[in-house]
Amino acid sequence: VISSQNPFDVDHVPVRKQKNSIISNTSKEIKGLKPKVSNSFIFWIMVFSWALLAIVVSNKTNLISTMLRSVFNVNMLKLSKREEGGATSFHYVLLYMVFLINISIFVYQFQIQFSHLQGLSVWLLCFGALIGIYVVRHLFLFFLGHVFPIEKETSMFNYIIVVFNILLGICIIPINLILTYGPLYLQSSLFYIGLGISAILLIIRYLRGLSIGAYAISLGFIPFLIYLCTAEIAPVLFIIKAVSNLKGL
Repeated sequence: VISSQNPFDVDHVPVRKQKNSIISNTSKEIKGLKPKVSNSFIFWIMVFSWALLAIVVSNKTNLISTMLRSVFNVNMLKLSKREEGGATSFHYVLLYMVFLINISIFVYQFQIQFSHLQGLSVWLLCFGALIGIYVVRHLFLFFLGHVFPIEKETSMFNYIIVVFNILLGICIIPINLILTYGPLYLQSSLFYIGLGISAILLIIRYLRGLSIGAYAISLGFIPFLIYLCTAEIAPVLFIIKAVSNLKGL
């Protein structure tokens, strides 16, 4: 049996209606998407920090190597402080700016994983918060040294903080570069590496500070506890609270 079909029979499918529904659904999806924020400003900020580092290296070729040796040698640490005029010298100020810029970029990249907030204003907030934390920390050590008879020790500990922070900022530079322009699958590993380097330098810094501040500790634990609770623990709690608020906890 041969079935006969009319070739002129048309299956009337509402093509136009389907197209309109597809277009409307697509437009809804597009409206639901958040616009991608450009992070190109990070590149120029990093270039600025590299320029500051280049200025210091070109004028003080052996300064970085001297600071590296100071990490493992207390006498070298005291000698470099005396020769360079302390943490307020011009080259140390430039290197400290390198540290603040690169750590703020690292914190900016880290907080994106939690809050997905991006843009120049967010980075400026991270940068300003770090400046505030370290200004308060150094001023508090200065105040502590003048209230208690430990001015020499607090001045040295201030210098230790500067040296270790500068070295941390230099170590974070390649990590920031790969975080910003490298493949996404490396980001988690790089964050762990950056946090690991920070933890190692922080532990060494505390050990170096304890060895230098033995006299202050011998006077009693009150000055040390005041500093530890106010200038060390409080900023960590502040950062944890800020990240928790961004994450919505």
